Amino acid sequence: MVTPMSHRWLLAHLGEALDYPDERLRPRLDALAPLARDHGPSAAAVDGFLAALAGYEIDALSEIYTRTFDVAPICVPYLSIHLFGEESFRRASLMTGLSESLAAAGVDLHGELPDHLAVVLRAAPALPDEVFDELLEFVLRAGVHAMVAVLDETPNPYRWLLRAVQAVVGPASADDLERLAAARRESQTHRQSAATGAGAACGGR
Repeated sequence: MVTPMSHRWLLAHLGEALDYPDERLRPRLDALAPLARDHGPSAAAVDGFLAALAGYEIDALSEIYTRTFDVAPICVPYLSIHLFGEESFRRASLMTGLSESLAAAGVDLHGELPDHLAVVLRAAPALPDEVFDELLEFVLRAGVHAMVAVLDETPNPYRWLLRAVQAVVGPASADDLERLAAARRESQTHRQSAATGAGAACGGR
């Protein structure tokens, strides 16, 4: 089923709202709000973000953004890490495929990695139907579900934007949830192996 272009433009505006906050944020939100209201399911989450913003100056919000998505992030913004873990060869394969698809569509990454959520969302209207729908089915739903799960029980204002994205892309499937669980197990195994190796190296000195 082809995703309506109106939904894809809504995702693009959500992607812009998920960029680093600066003086462009307010105009972007002014453009986003009516699109969310027209969509319906995402409107409450966008309104939640707008209400949360009332308590922050742009500098304070920038600091929250940095802690959330950038420096030692609470919620990694790279979809492939949520899907496969940081060290998986499948992550590299997805990154290569995404990079090729985005380049073919003329999408400027602005120095970001191709699996950054904001990059993928902004690219939604530019991608061919079959490419976007495959991305939606195999990457976006599961990746966004994982990101929502990280922030959903916190007071972080960006939880509202992630909920809005999820309202557009739809819920994760049972297969998605299994893939995410497998990625968590793989990442945990890798961290344990790395810690064991580091301990052995220290002990051998």
